[in-house]
Amino acid sequence: MAATKKPWVDLIDGPGKAGKKSTDSTDQPAKPEPPPTTVYMHTVIGNPGNPRTELDYTDEDAEFREMKDSMRSVGQLQPAVAMSSDAFRRAKPEHADAIGDAEWVVILGNRRYHAAKQLGWTKFEIRVRDRVKPRVSWRVS
Repeated sequence: MAATKKPWVDLIDGPGKAGKKSTDSTDQPAKPEPPPTTVYMHTVIGNPGNPRTELDYTDEDAEFREMKDSMRSVGQLQPAVAMSSDAFRRAKPEHADAIGDAEWVVILGNRRYHAAKQLGWTKFEIRVRDRVKPRVSWRVS
């Protein structure tokens, strides 16, 4: 039996997550989002489950070419969303072999990742969205 496919929104945490209740004046203020993390490109891999093919990351695609030109002139305006390789392996075990020894897997922002790679960048900004489920241990006293 094939594993049930979970939407990414259910696998990542963070502000703006679908299904989060909005805060009102009686709720405590939201914690500020941590700044993006800058990582080396050789530690990052694109999402192996991404439906885009390598042909979607060429200059023949006008939208990709435009985004790459923008990144070349102004830099990376928005960080990609990534998971640690450990969290990704737990969430998507069917793709565990495809990520090799990468430390980070891009979940949202694969086009930005591929543009940065083609531009020869050595660093890339990500926001880490690992959902760590607490382990429950049952003890009988």
